[in-house]
Formats: sequence, structure tokens, C-alpha cells
Amino acid sequence: MRPSSRHTATQNESSTSVIVHFPVPASDVGLVTALRAGHVGALRALCGRHSKSLSRVAAAILGPDENLLAIVAQGLRQSVETLDELDDARALRAWLVSRLIAVVKRRLKVRRRWRWLGLLWHSDAACNTWCWSGQLRASYRVLDRLMDDQRIVFCLAAIHGMSLADIATVLELPLSQVRSLLDRASQNFTRHTQFEPTLSVQKLRSA
Repeated sequence: MRPSSRHTATQNESSTSVIVHFPVPASDVGLVTALRAGHVGALRALCGRHSKSLSRVAAAILGPDENLLAIVAQGLRQSVETLDELDDARALRAWLVSRLIAVVKRRLKVRRRWRWLGLLWHSDAACNTWCWSGQLRASYRVLDRLMDDQRIVFCLAAIHGMSLADIATVLELPLSQVRSLLDRASQNFTRHTQFEPTLSVQKLRSA
């Protein structure tokens, strides 16, 4: 018995069919949709579009840290794992920063324990990789004296250049509280510079 023409056509279609993966949309809304749908290129697109800006945020808060890239990767991974909690896909960028800051806070706690044990957290390799000057390293030693919430707000505003409104959004804090944290952080930073001769000399020279 010869196969029907319809059966033959179906076999030919099956043997020649090709799965076409459409590109991930350029918008954050389209990217979130692609991530939720399990698009094959969505994770790569997420990293390509946002990893550099997230690295700058992490570097602004942490300073020299040899695990910086791993921290950013962990933040991205946790963002994807908790993506169902993102109500508005248009807020993806703020969502990514907020998840990253949660990871950064844990890193700050680990480093604080290391300091209590007399261990160094910023290796020469980390300082050389990110081109940290002696003055910048001294600045981050001063920042180590601040409470974590003050440090994060100060670094996001004064170093990264984020607006107070955006900081309030990513930290999920009232704007008035962000202003208060920034004021206290600025005062404490200025007060603690006396313990860093490099910064004190620079301050005298610029006066």
C-alpha cells in the first residue's frame, strides 16, 4: 500500500522544519516577557544589557573587592529567580539594582567579620584590576567606618550619581529617610577623614 499524499507531505514537513528563535525585544518589558517565557537568549540579553551598569553600582558601594564580578552575577541570578515578584516590567532596572544591593549588604557583613578577625578584604589583585588609586582606597577605608545603610546611600548618591528619588525606589525607603541617611553619612565621612592622612593632606592642599 502506497502512503497517502497527505501522509507524505506531513513527513516532508517534519523532516525539513526548523525552529526559529526570534530575537529578544529591545525594551525591558520585552526582556522580562522573554525571561518569563524561557527564551533561549533572554539570560544572555539580560547580562549583556545590564551587567556593566550593575558592576558600576557594586563597585561604587564596595570599592576594591576581588569578588565584585561574582557578586554582580549572584545579583542577576537572584533577580531572575525572584522575577515573579516584579509587578511592573518597566521597573526592571530598579529591580535589578535592588536585588544587587541585597547581595552587596551580605558582602559588607562578611567583610566586617573579616576585619574583626584582622584579615584584609581588598587584595592587591582587586586594586590593580579596577585601577584604584591610593586616595580612593583611603576613601573606602573611611566608608568602612559608616553604618551600612549610610554607606550605601552615600555611595549611590555621591559616587554613583544616582538621584535621591531613584535611591528611595531601589531601597524601598521614604525619600525623607534617604535624605536623613545621606546627611548623617556625609557628616560621618567628613569626621572620619581625620584617621586617613592621605585624605587629610589632600583636604589641606585644596583649602
